[in-house]
Amino acid sequence: MNELESSKLWCPMIRIEVQRTNGCSAVSDPRHQRANCIGSQCAMWRWFDKPSQIFHVTVMCEDSWAEVEPERPDDLNEEFVFIPCDEDTNAHWSEPEKAWMSRRRGYCGLAGRPEVMP
Repeated sequence: MNELESSKLWCPMIRIEVQRTNGCSAVSDPRHQRANCIGSQCAMWRWFDKPSQIFHVTVMCEDSWAEVEPERPDDLNEEFVFIPCDEDTNAHWSEPEKAWMSRRRGYCGLAGRPEVMP
């Protein structure tokens, strides 16, 4: 699962103090808003995918030698960044790293590595 998906799940390690008539006690409370998984901010979070394994979108320019950004295709998301040609790369627009890294999958290390992850 990615971090957005995990943020909707309750973390079994969360303990919330609840005021009772006889004092405070630590309890697990999945209804509490702060009891959700915090993903990679947690010491137990483990990454499933290496960054090099994550698919990211590139859109090639008609002029593969372009050094300045030509007119953008109408259907191209405005967040895409223009990458001019150089000796190793043809000119293209690239999906921002933040967008494709948001698809990176991980898991709670508390439960162990999943055997199969779709």
